[in-house]
Amino acid sequence: MTVGIGTVVRPHGIRGALKVMPFGTVDDIRFAADVKRLVLKNTSGERAFDLVSVRYLPNALIVELAGVADSDAAQALVGMTVSVLKEDYPPLAAGRYFVEDLIGMRVIGSNGIEYGVVDGVYQTKANDVLSVATAKGTTVHMPFVTALGVTVDAVSRTISAGSVEGLFQ
Repeated sequence: MTVGIGTVVRPHGIRGALKVMPFGTVDDIRFAADVKRLVLKNTSGERAFDLVSVRYLPNALIVELAGVADSDAAQALVGMTVSVLKEDYPPLAAGRYFVEDLIGMRVIGSNGIEYGVVDGVYQTKANDVLSVATAKGTTVHMPFVTALGVTVDAVSRTISAGSVEGLFQ
């Protein structure tokens, strides 16, 4: 399984480097020293590349991949999602979760009622938002904020709605 970390937005220079905009902050995705491969995906499929180097800019990454030798080769990768093998990703701090792990979790109210299933996660400047597909066939956008009592139980794959239960009424 892979973890998406960003999107290739353009070539950087003439030697095949790629500018990658991260899903979150650059500090959220600093690679462990042992990350040697990246996987680039789009609707046509995926390709694995050996990682040659990565530079961290304030709001982006500059990535060099083996086999991407010029700006034309880099241009062909624009728009692709950049992923890291999950086992190569550094351990997450307590209370942090991979988006891929949240997808499919059941959202439960304090009364035990299941409100729906997480089918997407969106990042805003203030906080992440969970897209919850309800049994009624609607979608509810729920703030993913622990201060509102939203909690995750990774073992039972459930998320407690906390004080935002009113969104599901």
